[in-house]
Amino acid sequence: MDSMVVSPEEIKPSCSVVICTRDRPEQLERCLESVSRLDYPRFDVVVVDNAPKDGRTCTVVERWGARYLIEPVVGLSRARNRGARACNTEIVAYLDDDVLAEPQWLAGIAREFADPGVMSVAGRILGFEER
Repeated sequence: MDSMVVSPEEIKPSCSVVICTRDRPEQLERCLESVSRLDYPRFDVVVVDNAPKDGRTCTVVERWGARYLIEPVVGLSRARNRGARACNTEIVAYLDDDVLAEPQWLAGIAREFADPGVMSVAGRILGFEER
């Protein structure tokens, strides 16, 4: 019986995309739409609603099938930490609600982690108005 040989380039780590937001459902909608176009084989999406004042964010998240979490204490770092604690993937990638992800964004991040010396990756982020 022949066994399939898989090259290291073909092995893709599991990823979570954590999107932090606070009372900006319109921006979140655009961000989630861009995330839906990511060219990556397996990833989950977690939206962390930071001290929300209404329930509009939850409606947007449900429409896109993402996981919804609330961080009751205001602060981006708190929201990011809440999201990270909820992930069981090899890579956690963060987005804010006011950015659009390019289709290759997540693949580019994952590719950098092929080097065992890499512990963190950052890159260029364009806001809505820069596109």
